[in-house]
Amino acid sequence: MILNKQPLLILVLSFILGIFFQDIFSFDQDFIFVILSFLIIIIVLFFLKNRIVFKIRNLLLIILLFGLGIFFHFYNSWSEDNLNLKSNETIVFKISKKLNSNDKYKKYEVCAQVGEKSFDAIVNVEKNHKELDFNHYYQTKAYVIQSKSPEHDFQFDYAKYLKRKNIHYQCFINGQIFSVKRNDLNLSERIRQKRLEILQKINHSEMNFSSREFLKGIILADRTEIDSQTLQDFNRSGLVHFLAISGTHIVVIFGMFYFLLMRFSPVGLKKYAIVISLLFIWVFAIFIGFGNSVVRSCIMISVYFIYVLLQRKPDLLHSMALSAFVILIIDTQQIFDVGFQLSFLAVLGIYWLNQPILKYLPRQDNYFKRLIFNTISISIAAQLATLPLVFYYFHQFSLISIFANFFIVPFSELIIIFSFVMTA
Repeated sequence: MILNKQPLLILVLSFILGIFFQDIFSFDQDFIFVILSFLIIIIVLFFLKNRIVFKIRNLLLIILLFGLGIFFHFYNSWSEDNLNLKSNETIVFKISKKLNSNDKYKKYEVCAQVGEKSFDAIVNVEKNHKELDFNHYYQTKAYVIQSKSPEHDFQFDYAKYLKRKNIHYQCFINGQIFSVKRNDLNLSERIRQKRLEILQKINHSEMNFSSREFLKGIILADRTEIDSQTLQDFNRSGLVHFLAISGTHIVVIFGMFYFLLMRFSPVGLKKYAIVISLLFIWVFAIFIGFGNSVVRSCIMISVYFIYVLLQRKPDLLHSMALSAFVILIIDTQQIFDVGFQLSFLAVLGIYWLNQPILKYLPRQDNYFKRLIFNTISISIAAQLATLPLVFYYFHQFSLISIFANFFIVPFSELIIIFSFVMTA
């Protein structure tokens, strides 16, 4: 009965359970082939017009998705390190992503090579060194270490986090960096280079440092150079989610394009305003790097408005489940990402808890009251849903965040719109 009401949600949960099952038990290749054979038998059964199969088809679907979760995660699991690199090596690398800097180093995720050995690594470059980019190959002497897990269970296991991205090494640059111009940039790298150039233009603007970093974070999803004090302020106030590109940002950007298209398009083209606005948010998502919350928001909005275009009743859980399934099919390791978990739990919390919380608040009989009390109920619902995870991962919770969100969230749309205009 539940599967008939929310089929996508139940099937995605089965897929996720399969991922966790494989992650815990780490089945070998022979066992995976047995599971794959069993899944093929289940698929064949669906083509048989059999009464028994018809009665248990829901159970077979759940088993099928559970098995697919095991199968996909097996092929997405990290490979064991067998490179046996020395402590000091001459490495050649190209950057694939810039990471958050610390007080001493700028950090980059790179594709590196030592002789004939290729591997992914984290490269640490001294803070005063000029920015690395996607336009060059680099060569340098580096101190190479393997990432190790912490001594205590309560500490964040950065080594395990890196291994889920198939990264086993960190490199600390201890020599001069030589560079050579690349002529083999693919489309993805060209887009990332263009984004980097825009970020550098913002760096050279006349705004003060904190304002620049805030602008880069809220619009271009770049927090790599934000100072520790500002980040600490956002963490303590429980507003760090405001710096991440999330559903609010995507909805506002969609709304901006939709409003302009509806306002200035000919009458005959107004029905295409939704489609063009959806294309704009996907172009924006590609440009800022396809973060979890961005992809989730884009898929959910796309599915929602496809329902609208097809004149069917939109279903939030269907669109959320579909977005989770797409992300996990591409990379099952994303389920272990804290941002992924918090993002989807917050949406579930809003879906299930928002209306019950509103019933206990004063009557919303005008626009102003609806805005205020909906903001309060959405904030409480999201924070209640994510509270167990916050305690589990961070071992603390900011009480001031409840009140801070009441004041900030109503103005978030205006802040995002003006930030978007300033960036343009």
